[in-house]
Amino acid sequence: MTATLRLVLADDDPDVLTALVALLEELGYVVAATATDGAAAVAAALREQPDVVLLDVRMPVLSGLEAAAQLRERAPQLPLVLLTAYADQALQAEARALGVRGFLVKGCSARAIVAALDAAVA
Repeated sequence: MTATLRLVLADDDPDVLTALVALLEELGYVVAATATDGAAAVAAALREQPDVVLLDVRMPVLSGLEAAAQLRERAPQLPLVLLTAYADQALQAEARALGVRGFLVKGCSARAIVAALDAAVA
């Protein structure tokens, strides 16, 4: 990581969200905001103007894909990375069609998360 990246993190599982915040802050990232549903993630991303947004795919109100679509319309340059429990090729294709720059499967290594976030802003 070259510079400190500001992130918005969204996951409906509070334990996953807490673990992600702790991991990423320990690695030197700044977590500008967190959200537990897709609509709150969109609002936080538009308000905070982070360097990258990490979105869980399955969330209430708006899914990660629906949130990504809204952010693509309203903040087209904002780098997005999706996080999911499912290594689904169709889901990855749909995410790429929305301009999502990274795709992580839950349980991946910290190194994989860092690589995806850094690649998303490169």
